Amino acid sequence: MRETLHEKDIIIVKILDEAGKEKLEKNDIILFKQDNNLITHRIISIEKNNITTKGDANNKEDQLIQKEDVIGKMVKVFLKIGVWEKVLVAPQVYISIIVTITLFGITVIMEDKARH
Repeated sequence: MRETLHEKDIIIVKILDEAGKEKLEKNDIILFKQDNNLITHRIISIEKNNITTKGDANNKEDQLIQKEDVIGKMVKVFLKIGVWEKVLVAPQVYISIIVTITLFGITVIMEDKARH
């Protein structure tokens, strides 16, 4: 099975109600809560209320979870968009934005004074 998700991907998850949880199928990628952690893994098998999951990059299956632990199902993935987080939190970016806004403000003020 080919890996679907990578570290810097961002996913959209549809929150599931009880009816939605009953429609889960093998190979669905789900978000679930386990030991106060949110985990996104693929369903390997479902038996009644028990779900076995495994991360695509993991060699072994996770411990069994219950359908009630499932929060939602992945509906969309944005590949490597998380890389922009590094760019946007860099100090150089903040400084550039502040300088640009300041210069823009000065330009607007100067044009306004020149008109009067």
